[in-house]
Amino acid sequence: MDLVTTESCYSKDNDREEDEVLLQPYLQFTQIGHARAKYISSMFHCFNYWLKVPQEQLKQIINIFETQYNSFVMLDDIYDGSVARSGVPVMHSIYGLPHTLNSVNYATSNALEKLLDLGDPRIMPLYIEHGQKMHAGNGMEIYWRDNIICPTEKEYLEIAVPKTSSAFCFGIKVMQLFSDNSENLDKLVTTLGQLFQIWNDLVTLKSEKQTLVRSYCADITEGKFTFPIIHAIQTHPHDDKIINILKQRTTSYELKKYFVSILEKYGSFDYTLEVLNKLKNEAVQEVERLGGNPYIDNVVEYILDKLETVG
Repeated sequence: MDLVTTESCYSKDNDREEDEVLLQPYLQFTQIGHARAKYISSMFHCFNYWLKVPQEQLKQIINIFETQYNSFVMLDDIYDGSVARSGVPVMHSIYGLPHTLNSVNYATSNALEKLLDLGDPRIMPLYIEHGQKMHAGNGMEIYWRDNIICPTEKEYLEIAVPKTSSAFCFGIKVMQLFSDNSENLDKLVTTLGQLFQIWNDLVTLKSEKQTLVRSYCADITEGKFTFPIIHAIQTHPHDDKIINILKQRTTSYELKKYFVSILEKYGSFDYTLEVLNKLKNEAVQEVERLGGNPYIDNVVEYILDKLETVG
């Protein structure tokens, strides 16, 4: 059953017609069907195999998460100077920065209102804790990018990756407030977060699909230090070609193809696949320790199967 709606982005008391105006960029963004948010939302259903949260509360939690996460992604597009997401121009290029930023802030405030309506005093400390991790991870990514500082693999996994997994972890912890299952799920959530982020890093660089030249290998144009790029730089510190290309924020298709060929030559994609398979095994072992979960097993297998199409 599809539990996802846009209801949590609306205020409880304001005029609905006015809300439609205020939320215009946000509501348009939800029409894109952002794959990452949908993937993480589906994971709440998978974890509910163990947690057995009542459907009405699960629906509220998922919709609040969707609003918070979509808002964060819209901000990420602004921070990264992105031009497209899922083949659609980014919202701030359509509606302008002021309207888009206000829309994001309004949607986030309305979702927080719904979050407090869940009525558990433990929610707000969780919200603050994981919100800080999300923004800290994003801030360090921006710092590394803008100052051309390549993080270590350990720094990337412990600081940058949690900007995604902390949102998911927050949602699971809120679910547990309404569950009789108090098992510590942090290790599994962290492993799945790393698996998905590194998978996304690899697919972004390896996929031949493109709707705009600039959107092909967008991480290169945005100057990002992602997992395969970090491996190449750390293992070949005297080769300055990678850093020099990242500095340019290039939109050149040929230059980005050359960049990818360097990563291929240095074994960065093979290494990334090895790490993904290691994380898959860790996730499978943790799921088994927790008593088994066929839904999570299917998601993990799906991710690894998808890699074969770009590997």
